[in-house]
Amino acid sequence: MLRLALRPAPRLLPPAPRLLLPPPAPPRLPPAPRLLLARPLSSSAAGLDRPMQPAAAAAAKRSKRSVAGVLSIRNTWNNTLVTITDTEYKVKGWTSCGTAGFKKSKRSSVFAMEKCLGDAFQKARSLGMQKVMINMTGPAVILRKPLLRSLREQSSLRIMKLRLADSVPHGGCRPRKARRRRYKTKAKR
Repeated sequence: MLRLALRPAPRLLPPAPRLLLPPPAPPRLPPAPRLLLARPLSSSAAGLDRPMQPAAAAAAKRSKRSVAGVLSIRNTWNNTLVTITDTEYKVKGWTSCGTAGFKKSKRSSVFAMEKCLGDAFQKARSLGMQKVMINMTGPAVILRKPLLRSLREQSSLRIMKLRLADSVPHGGCRPRKARRRRYKTKAKR
């Protein structure tokens, strides 16, 4: 007798639905060692946010005001502009010699500059700032000495960093051709 091997007939069922799974998460890397991290530049506002005292930190958290800030002073020949920002360089206020009440050529005087700085310090103090970093830029390098003297006198704020930068080109672009002048000559007799 012959035995026939009978195979069962294949079932005709619909295919099983595929499950959509999210992709696997990338493996976590260990934190970088502290020695490889770069130090912040001294001209940045990094480190100014650290509270001076624990009591000051608690008061700052309650009032939601920043303890530290940056005063950017642009000292030009005709005016002095002071911008008050927080440590992330978000503008909180500004003042200039024009807003201090000086008009036209009086804005360029040293007295107007000192008054403008006094207003800026007062405004920064009213914003709750206790420590500031000062950025000084502009072409008026000669006016810096009286400006620094007035900064020391009006130190109602604690000056943590002082950054000086002048916009005088070292090399730089080629200057314009000199203007042609007329020479006065004596009349011949």
